[in-house]
Amino acid sequence: MVDLLPFRGLVPVGDVRERTVPGDATSTARLRLRSRHPRHVAWLESDGALPPADVDEWIAEGALREDAEPSLRVVEQVQVDGHRVTALLADVPLGQLVEHEQVDPPSVRRRAQRHAHEQVHLRPLLALLAEPVAGEGSLLDRLRALPDELRMRDDAGTVHRVAVVPSVLAREVARTIAPAGALLADGHHRVAAARGAGTAALPALVCLAGAAPQLLPVWRVVVSEAPHDVLRAWLAREAHPDGLLTVRWRGQVTRLRARPGVLPVVAGARLARAIPGHSRTTTTADAVAVAVAERDGAVTIAAPPPTIAEVLTAVGRDGPLPPKSTAFVPKPRVGLVLRRIST
Repeated sequence: MVDLLPFRGLVPVGDVRERTVPGDATSTARLRLRSRHPRHVAWLESDGALPPADVDEWIAEGALREDAEPSLRVVEQVQVDGHRVTALLADVPLGQLVEHEQVDPPSVRRRAQRHAHEQVHLRPLLALLAEPVAGEGSLLDRLRALPDELRMRDDAGTVHRVAVVPSVLAREVARTIAPAGALLADGHHRVAAARGAGTAALPALVCLAGAAPQLLPVWRVVVSEAPHDVLRAWLAREAHPDGLLTVRWRGQVTRLRARPGVLPVVAGARLARAIPGHSRTTTTADAVAVAVAERDGAVTIAAPPPTIAEVLTAVGRDGPLPPKSTAFVPKPRVGLVLRRIST
């Protein structure tokens, strides 16, 4: 089950609403965004060097508007290819989210240290309903017909829309969604850090099954110190024409087979560690980064993205997948609706 709990949101006002942060922006990109404007929402984040901006000052100056009452919202993203994501923004108890990926403990500690200096949650978790709920089509129509509270088009051409769900409809939506299960798609490290701090719930975008983000292929990029002839011979021994894993190295394309019953994304993570001379592995869904890595001599391993049903089955059978086994797009935009950490 999943409970959608309304919360008092903080909404950017005026030109601040145009100054949100891309969901996949790096720390360097966030610092660059900060430098452009004194009221960029990136100033509300901690970067370890400069203290974040004071939220109450922004409210007093009219840069943020705080809800008088707790609210449930609908958040939509429409990409240039027409793909449309519709989600409900609410607090969700962390124990109700199915976590499908393992986490890296040092990354969890760094995230906890950064959040210790912040006053607000800027970016919601991303969760997906495991299956459609009764009357989902009609519910989508009603949510999409709500008047805009905020609408913006970002540099990539994606349209972001936020609307407040009236209290009567909000109660109906919460009852409709409650029996469904929800998969945590993005935010595993944030959840782990929040648990360490004793937090019971976090703001999350819960996407309806019929309007969910898309899954991208994930690459494992491996730096190997093995001699070329050793790597070439190893790949030749492992090759299988019907394999679901695609390995590229120095212009050579090799297909490798995963073991029966093992998700290709899991097999790819295991294969990365088994490559002769393995030095380090990074994970990315960025095709440009993969092309650069291949140019520089790295071994890249691609696996087709699993379906949500395959992920849930694998987790139920074998436990969490390796870190960064899935990549969902679009990611939540940072700073559309904020929530105080203390509430």
